This record gives sequence, C-alpha cells and structure tokens, in this order.
Amino acid sequence: MLNPLIAMPKGAKILKLANKKSNPFIWAEVDTSRPIVKRLVRTFETDQELPDEPGLYLGTVEVLGMIFHCFDGGERP
Repeated sequence: MLNPLIAMPKGAKILKLANKKSNPFIWAEVDTSRPIVKRLVRTFETDQELPDEPGLYLGTVEVLGMIFHCFDGGERP
C-alpha cells in the first residue's frame, strides 16, 4: 500500500480509519466551505520499522490479506 494523498477540506478532523466491505475508508468531520487540500496518509506494514515521528495514529486496516498501520502525515500544499 502506498502513502495516499486524500483530498479533503482544509482543517478536516479525521475521526476514524477502518475497513468497510474489504476497503479502507476514512471518516472525517469537515467544513465544506473550506478550500480542498491534500492530506497524506502514511502507511506501514506490520513488520516495517516506523520513523521516530510517524504522525497521529489513525487505525489499522487489512488490504488483500496484508495489514497496514496508518498515520496522519498532515496537509500538503
């Protein structure tokens, strides 16, 4: 799994990341009047070493039998 950039309104608060019908989903509290920015979701496999500051933990998902631990990498320009 890559480190996807997710389009969402600036300042969105991610509430949960989990599987729904075998696909990873993000639920967030958003203000739809704010401009859209890209948000980095950093993903790491179970045996992969984490950096010192991976970001805020969002959740763990299973994709095609592989386990990924996901962290908020923050907004990107």
